[in-house]
Amino acid sequence: DKVQQVVFEAKQDNKYLDKVNVTLKKSLIKALNTQGKELVIKLENANVVVQGELLKAANNVNIDIETTDVTTKAVQEALPTNRNALTGFNLTVKVNGKVVTNAEQAVTMHFEIPSKKVTNPNKLVAYVVNDGKWTYLDGKVVGNEFVTSSVINGQVILAESTQTFTDIQRHWAQEEIEILAAKHLVIGTTEEKFSPKAQIKAGDFATLLERLTGKEVSVETEGKALTRAEMAVMLKEAVEVEEAIDT
Repeated sequence: DKVQQVVFEAKQDNKYLDKVNVTLKKSLIKALNTQGKELVIKLENANVVVQGELLKAANNVNIDIETTDVTTKAVQEALPTNRNALTGFNLTVKVNGKVVTNAEQAVTMHFEIPSKKVTNPNKLVAYVVNDGKWTYLDGKVVGNEFVTSSVINGQVILAESTQTFTDIQRHWAQEEIEILAAKHLVIGTTEEKFSPKAQIKAGDFATLLERLTGKEVSVETEGKALTRAEMAVMLKEAVEVEEAIDT
């Protein structure tokens, strides 16, 4: 069932604000909890959804959001290489005066995909940056949005990966490899090469699938080792299945 939402549009004089502070008092928190509703803070290029779990047992919640200039050198250098920052904002969430760190108290971000700036939506990724260090945020494309969540305060950045390898150009599995590399699910054998014809044991591939799905996996290859390219294609299919289950 779809959760009902209370929407706060961060506008003044019909213009979206670059800086927003939202404070939820105990009475509003109680009403949201009683009615089972989420709070949505609507920004120009994204929606920030405060989930019900975060509001439980809270007397007050404070949310600070400030638009980030993703064109700055500092932002680009803070991200992994071959990532083109598209949009983002600084996010600080406090519950009862303390910064949120509980993984069960996630805030979900729905980024509007800037279609004119994006080459391949499947290569969109999100990060939260703190003190010049990045943390990858798991996310997925839903319609015209990229949806991700975080409990880490900092700069939340939507980016498109341009990562590739010299030995997969025009390879039949090039797109699958690039998408998985964007999501940090595979890495090259060097910074420039992926070695798509190199082999991987079935047991090693099963371990990768178990990390991805959180479930015990048995891989049957009829006695043959998989190539890294075949592995990439199978991993991408597994990612798509997991995302469909979570939708």
